[in-house]
Amino acid sequence: MNFFAKPGLIRSIGSFVIGALLVVSLLVGAFFVVAKRATWWSSSGVAPHSGGSLTASVKRGDLFQRVPIAGFVAPRKRLDVKAPYSGYVQRLYVKVGGSVRTGDPLVMFSPSLGQGETNFPVRASFPGVVTQVLKTEGEYIQETGEQNLVLRVDDLSQLFIQAAIAELDVAKVKNGQNAKIRISSLGDEQFEAEVEEVSLSAKDKEKWGSTSAEFQLKVRIKNKDARLRPGMSAVVDIETNEARNVLVLPLEYIQRSTDGTFVTLVSGEKRPVKLGLQTDEAVEIQSGLVERDEVRIVDFLNLPKVDE
Repeated sequence: MNFFAKPGLIRSIGSFVIGALLVVSLLVGAFFVVAKRATWWSSSGVAPHSGGSLTASVKRGDLFQRVPIAGFVAPRKRLDVKAPYSGYVQRLYVKVGGSVRTGDPLVMFSPSLGQGETNFPVRASFPGVVTQVLKTEGEYIQETGEQNLVLRVDDLSQLFIQAAIAELDVAKVKNGQNAKIRISSLGDEQFEAEVEEVSLSAKDKEKWGSTSAEFQLKVRIKNKDARLRPGMSAVVDIETNEARNVLVLPLEYIQRSTDGTFVTLVSGEKRPVKLGLQTDEAVEIQSGLVERDEVRIVDFLNLPKVDE
């Protein structure tokens, strides 16, 4: 007997083992998805049921469809002060965090460091807060250089989220819609917001390097919070549709066939249902069930053991 396996046989066995492990991983992942959704609904009526199934009660509630978009915090106005010509920063009148009023001097430039020249300072065009000072007095700046920004003033009286929305979702979003905002550095805390402006034309694809059309979006933050700063990363959930005080059921309890959608009652009866608004987790039941009806699905994690 040859105790040394051929290389081809070893590769075949290895491929079979890897394939089997991938199948097992996918099945386990599917089981955990079902378990996670059941946990989400547990406070609203999901419970284990004898015979390896989960049950849920039809309840009244509110549903919201949301479009998630990534963006960043932006001020109402922004003033970038750059060198008008190649020269020196003769004098800085402001510091980071300082407040300025319209007409206040910000910085003075000079083509040379001579004392006999008469120069005029650059002044603030609106009231705001100095958020950046990137140069020092006496520093030379080239007009055409990439690093010619001297300082920045922001109007922080109202903050917004600037974002870009894909053409697939732009038709769903309208001015005045409510939104929830989460700031990356502030965890799960949410801020109330409202869509203020949706651009009517898409951004230039070549300029932005995008393969699909995107539209500029401006969302006004309703909460005033000193922790919010321009440039912070944010996620915006825009409420594009809602259904209030409707019959609601977890989405995974809905079954589909060639005849349409249906659910399985606890008694085992298959009941056709008409669906309304649908989210990632739940669905509106327009007909076929009444409040407190109980339905079931198979609980793969707690199937009854079969005697060998």
